[in-house]
Amino acid sequence: EDLNLSEQQLSHEAIFTFEESSLEAIARTLTYINLKKCQVYEFSDLYRLENLISVNLEDNQIEDFETATQVLRFWSQLDSLRIKGNPIAELKKCRDLMVMASMSLTQLDGKNVTMREREYLYKLNQLKVKKSREDESKPHKENIPKR
Repeated sequence: EDLNLSEQQLSHEAIFTFEESSLEAIARTLTYINLKKCQVYEFSDLYRLENLISVNLEDNQIEDFETATQVLRFWSQLDSLRIKGNPIAELKKCRDLMVMASMSLTQLDGKNVTMREREYLYKLNQLKVKKSREDESKPHKENIPKR
């Protein structure tokens, strides 16, 4: 099923949300949701929509990057995501982190996510983790006794 709610005309003070019972009712059947320009500030409640294949959240007010990546992990069938026009989309390394958060994502903001890109990001992340562990095991200047 598809749900297109783009460009809802809400008052400036209103924040777009879903009722929990509504989400439960559509959770297993909804595959596409369009919330473009709906004054969405956060979408953590949408994690329940486990069969989503395509999500459009363009031109909203989403800022919480950590919550966004957590929700992506619940959407195991997600193929396409649009987030441009949100504050999180302006963050450095946003694309990289979104690709890392969703194994199924093949398109982000209309651009293909290639296997080569995904492999590169995972290798880069592994190198960072390895370097971090090596740095932790090295003695720090402040821990070395003075003579």
